[in-house]
Amino acid sequence: MILNGVQKILVLWKEKVLPNLGSLSFLIIPFFALVLVADQAKSFSEKEVQNYFSETWKLEIDPKSNLELFKEAQRWIGTPHKDNSKNESGIDCSSLAAKLVQKAYSKTITGSSESISKQVKKIPESDLQEGDLVFFNIYGEKISHVGVYLKDRKFVHASVVKGVTVNSLDENYYKTRFVFAGRL
Repeated sequence: MILNGVQKILVLWKEKVLPNLGSLSFLIIPFFALVLVADQAKSFSEKEVQNYFSETWKLEIDPKSNLELFKEAQRWIGTPHKDNSKNESGIDCSSLAAKLVQKAYSKTITGSSESISKQVKKIPESDLQEGDLVFFNIYGEKISHVGVYLKDRKFVHASVVKGVTVNSLDENYYKTRFVFAGRL
């Protein structure tokens, strides 16, 4: 389905745009081919996602799991942390949470961790479900960090030190800084 759309775009470029570009056309086709290949390379199969989360994070993805959440999380893992950034060269925690929620649940959240914390309904930690948001007070004053809950007490987030990674709510660092969980 995606390939058909890409093929239509390439045909349009070939018929309408390229004839008017002259000698630059030999650069444009390879560029779009690389973009397409790069985009496809970031798409993981269900089995790849299951194996990755099982082997790396000891999380079993079952048929009830939102596979899109895990695929998108895997796509971002390893991306460096960068304040006020929203792309593969660097991302902050609130932008990562917004991207994961949008991709997996088609819901929009915006703003800082503090701002996002006001957009959710607070829930008891014992009621956490996949896709819920977890909020932390890292610097001692207010909500300053957000992650997206996966399952089994683990969440994905953009760590200042490790970049996008998965941690457990039971780790002492996060346990002592956890403020509350929320659901959209």
